[in-house]
Amino acid sequence: ASGDREVTPADVTHIGRLVTRTLSIKVSLLALALLIISPLFSLALYPEADFSMKVWVAELERSYEREVALKRLVNETEAERLRSLFSGAQVEQLFDRSGMTFAAQVHRMTEFYSGLNYEPFLIEGFPERFPGEAFTIQAPRLLDERPNRLENVVFVEVVQCLVARPGCDADAKAKVYLNFQAPRKLEALMDTSLILFSLLLMIGSTWRLSRVLDAIVLDPLQRMLRTVRLLSKTILQQIDGMDQVGSIKDGDSNDGESQDMDMSEIMVLELVLSKLARISDLIMRENVVDSGEMENMYAEGKGVILDMMQLGGRQRTGSLTGFTTEETAILSPTDRLARLPVAESVLNSWNMDYLRLRDEDKAAVSAHILFDSTIGTRTGRQFTDIITFKVFHSSVLAGYLDQPYHNAAHACDVTHTVYRLLCLTKSDRWVTDVSAFAILVAALGHDMGHFGRTNQFLVETQHELALRYNDSSPLENMHCSSLFAVLSTPNSNLFKKLAREQYCSARKVCIQTILHTDNAHHFEMVKDTSMTYELHSASCDQYAFDVARDPEVASAHYLTEVLQENESKWLQLFLHLADVSNPLKPFDICQVWAHRVLDEFFAQGDEEKALGLPVGMLNDREKIGRPASQHGFINFLVAPLVFSSVRLFPSLYPLAKQMTANLETWRNVWAAEVMPLSEEVAKRDADIEKMRETLQALRARMQAERRTKFG
Repeated sequence: ASGDREVTPADVTHIGRLVTRTLSIKVSLLALALLIISPLFSLALYPEADFSMKVWVAELERSYEREVALKRLVNETEAERLRSLFSGAQVEQLFDRSGMTFAAQVHRMTEFYSGLNYEPFLIEGFPERFPGEAFTIQAPRLLDERPNRLENVVFVEVVQCLVARPGCDADAKAKVYLNFQAPRKLEALMDTSLILFSLLLMIGSTWRLSRVLDAIVLDPLQRMLRTVRLLSKTILQQIDGMDQVGSIKDGDSNDGESQDMDMSEIMVLELVLSKLARISDLIMRENVVDSGEMENMYAEGKGVILDMMQLGGRQRTGSLTGFTTEETAILSPTDRLARLPVAESVLNSWNMDYLRLRDEDKAAVSAHILFDSTIGTRTGRQFTDIITFKVFHSSVLAGYLDQPYHNAAHACDVTHTVYRLLCLTKSDRWVTDVSAFAILVAALGHDMGHFGRTNQFLVETQHELALRYNDSSPLENMHCSSLFAVLSTPNSNLFKKLAREQYCSARKVCIQTILHTDNAHHFEMVKDTSMTYELHSASCDQYAFDVARDPEVASAHYLTEVLQENESKWLQLFLHLADVSNPLKPFDICQVWAHRVLDEFFAQGDEEKALGLPVGMLNDREKIGRPASQHGFINFLVAPLVFSSVRLFPSLYPLAKQMTANLETWRNVWAAEVMPLSEEVAKRDADIEKMRETLQALRARMQAERRTKFG
């Protein structure tokens, strides 16, 4: 195929088959060659496998036994007649001449081995004299050429001692020691030769195999790398590691290309595929939990998933365009609107408790945020006046009903939380002044007119709001409409001094952020936040390390690609996060708000029972325990959003830490009230431990400097 032809899946399959067949053939031939040739190098092992040594030792034992028997016969009285014919010396001479003596056998054994490269050098266990006997057994003296190394000594024992004697009895056997120095040297030489042969054979096979694989693998792989190179550059331009992409040069690879270049291409490909795999997992995930997890989930967790979540980049504009400071700045920067009812340190912390403030105190805090705070001096002081704000604030709070949870205190609490999120994330570097002003306005009015019922209830009862807004976020649409009804009145219109372009921008922020407080969008928001982190993980992790040492440090890539390009997404995140932020506050504040929201749920459950409707899983006061419900709410709804947010905004880490502590406190309260089974306790403890591990991982990235831009 030509070098420019597109690589198809069929090509990959064909290459795989060729590689498999080639490797099988080459490996089989290599194994066959080793099996055939390797035994030739084992010839040096022949002497030790030679049975002649055992035969000679057995013959020595038999000849020794015969000579001993004859010598004893010569000395016995029953040999009277033989001695009458021959003297004892003559009998021994006759036996010697017959060649059956022990000495003759030793001589023959020595001659047998004289032509070989190994020979006996010592005989042991064949004594010349027996205790108590008058005769002797003669044996020629062997050349006592002992090997220099003990490993070159080989000995052979008799199988059975035919004559009991010293050195050959139940405790020991007669032996013949042989000098194997020459065979051992030959064996070492053959082993070395075998190793060299194997190396040469493997080198030759490898060279041949590499030539074949070059033809069937390397060339197609180069074509594939060229195909993915353009894709890699396109993707990596949107994520971290852009400077690494620059190291990948266009053009064909060749044999002279360095290993570093090959590795850089493979690393880029690996990076792209790993990023795409994680992003694909986020995209394909249809729910916060899968069906198997849902089956094993306790009731409160299912209630959060099914009921609360209802499951079953633009160009930045200037902040002062269209008018001058003199026309809009009613107050000088040094003027203070009102005395704060709380210490400023409390205002700039998470200990702010709006349930303890009077209405006039709430207004004073809101005025401070919109006019006297660091954000207020560049937003409220520039875009409106205090008289209009007071009318607006009173009109908006009057639009809240006397509900346990969705009330004016909740509106102010959410506004304060949004303000704190903007401060902690250094929003002045990535949020336009108009957008910052708009989201604070949206926070104040985000639940106007809420009457303590959920969207799902409105749809099921065919409420007029559900009919008006076609079952699509009816409450949130109503809140937004109510807010702009106040803003449409001249004396309460905070946006009346904005230029047209700025007004359109502010209205867009209000609408988008309020509509996204609908929990139906919650999981999609978690996915979007997680996906953004995956695309920019290296920059986010590096920023987490840097900001822990210097809060003013931020890379250009992090500011532009992560924050500014996604301004509207993060403003939606901030308002929604603030709306469900009760578990992120100190436990005494968290607990009070939790009981208030459950009071609303139970009131809805009572109405559902009265209307004959299915009662929501979190709405039945007779079945749902308050502490138990908070475990599911935090674990399944709040925690995924908070953790994904902290990955992007590491300065929000204290919120995740407080959330984890609150979850553990709720677990203890639940265990003390309910006295549950150990299995139920174990499930909740496992959730807490998992959250601790995630928290530790977020903390660790602030302490370990990033060594590479591949994240």
